[in-house]
Amino acid sequence: MSDNINLKEIWNRQEVAIPNIQNLYDNVNQLKKLNLLKLIGITITGITTIIFISFIWYFYQPKLITTKIGILLSIISIVIYVIAHNSMLSFLFKKNRAINNKDYLQLLIKLKEKQLFLQTRTLNTFFILFSLGISLYLFEFTLKMSILLGAVIYTTTLVWIAINWFYFKPLIIKKQNTKIDQLLLKFKEISNQISN
Repeated sequence: MSDNINLKEIWNRQEVAIPNIQNLYDNVNQLKKLNLLKLIGITITGITTIIFISFIWYFYQPKLITTKIGILLSIISIVIYVIAHNSMLSFLFKKNRAINNKDYLQLLIKLKEKQLFLQTRTLNTFFILFSLGISLYLFEFTLKMSILLGAVIYTTTLVWIAINWFYFKPLIIKKQNTKIDQLLLKFKEISNQISN
């Protein structure tokens, strides 16, 4: 066995894994389809909830102004949330026919920025307004209950809001960010390989 080993030659002979660009495009299109389905679900759920809340207002005819303000805040929070999510439609319907890797990378970066906006400002605004709306809405009903039952109702509602805020919200955000971060990383690698 020879002690004269040419490391440079061995290094140059190794096979470099070239990522399949079509698979990446398919992954981006799949992500866009999932976001579109989620957007449709959010819109339908939001509209249905607004109709349901409006029926409650119309048929129940609340007497206290706090209940009316609570209903309005709930409706406003849902409208803000749905409109903000619908701002992603331009990204989801953009045609990708003659798009190159750098353009795809820019599209993913824009999607990431929109998701960050939705995950922070929009979601926080929604949670604050909706939580306040529910709290004000429940006030009229809890006045008719015993203090203990009213405290249980408010505590249960606030615990459910806290679980959504501190557990489900970060979990969903992490899942969304993981998908797009993986695609961003792959497209950045391809762009760097092409530019080098």
